[in-house]
Amino acid sequence: MSFKNKCTEFLRLVELGKYKAYISTLVVDEVTYILLKQKASELLGEDSHYKILKALKKDDNLFLQCWETAQLHVNYVLALKEKGVLRIITQMPDLETFSSTVDAFHLLPRNTRDTSQYNLLLVI
Repeated sequence: MSFKNKCTEFLRLVELGKYKAYISTLVVDEVTYILLKQKASELLGEDSHYKILKALKKDDNLFLQCWETAQLHVNYVLALKEKGVLRIITQMPDLETFSSTVDAFHLLPRNTRDTSQYNLLLVI
């Protein structure tokens, strides 16, 4: 079974309530960003990261076309949340904890994760 098929099967099982899943707002943000860029790349026939971003910022019509694709992802996440099979985790560290976590674990700022000693997560 391919990786794509395994992921699809996992999501199907989540939808059926066989698993309770968690997702962070940072993951939703990143996937949405990638979907926007991929759709813009497809529509523009362009692979240059900077040209794609520039076009998305300047062309409202292009952005709205790309947002339709990305919005499907956001809607799916929200539907799973409403169904009660997905919890959304929001990272909300105070600056002191944020700074010490980045320093202690040598993480990039967006990669800081929850540990029980830091209490970084709020589940909604």
